Amino acid sequence: MDATSNNPVRSIIVVGGGTAGFLAALTLKRKLPATRVVVLQSSKLGIIGVGEGSLRQLPHFLHGYLG
Repeated sequence: MDATSNNPVRSIIVVGGGTAGFLAALTLKRKLPATRVVVLQSSKLGIIGVGEGSLRQLPHFLHGYLG
């Protein structure tokens, strides 16, 4: 049985387009491919920076868990 066979959720909204928001959306879409995933981000906030919350486990997560 795959992750979507008994999943009643059809759409997910991720609020926040920062690193965590985009990684959450990527993970959800990869693990639940039939689910619609939308990222909402503010057009009024500039780029804050990337990687400030990244840990050494990030490469394992991206390459191992997500494939």
